[in-house]
Amino acid sequence: MQLSLELMTKLEEVVDAIRAHLSEIEDYKLKALETRLAIHAPSASAEMVLLILVLRELQSRNPIA
Repeated sequence: MQLSLELMTKLEEVVDAIRAHLSEIEDYKLKALETRLAIHAPSASAEMVLLILVLRELQSRNPIA
């Protein structure tokens, strides 16, 4: 149980760090990353999680009214 809690805490820290990094990347680089990940990201993979984070960042920059 303790190990699970430690792993989940570490995972949350890593996801937060990735979000922070993505927020600093220029739009054109995020769009290129989105294109590349969309082609190569298998379902339920770390790449798919990254793709979701990229898409959320792009959406937060250009919200649809």
